[in-house]
Amino acid sequence: FSWQEFFTSTIGCIVGIVMLAAALTGYGLARMKRWESVLLTICAILMIAPNLNAKLAGLLMAIPVIIRQIAAVRMKAS
Repeated sequence: FSWQEFFTSTIGCIVGIVMLAAALTGYGLARMKRWESVLLTICAILMIAPNLNAKLAGLLMAIPVIIRQIAAVRMKAS
């Protein structure tokens, strides 16, 4: 047990739960398309996994969804 492992697991679980909540509701920053919800669900499961490599893979896989969500918000604002 180390504090680094503790904080990595805790933060990973928090991010994973937020991703899973967004995927299940179909709404993050904006309404999600079906493929985004499916991809974000997979990413959330990887984030909750205890392996650091799985967490990194989950974060990398979530980047397209995050970028599209930010773009959707910006399009609404303008």
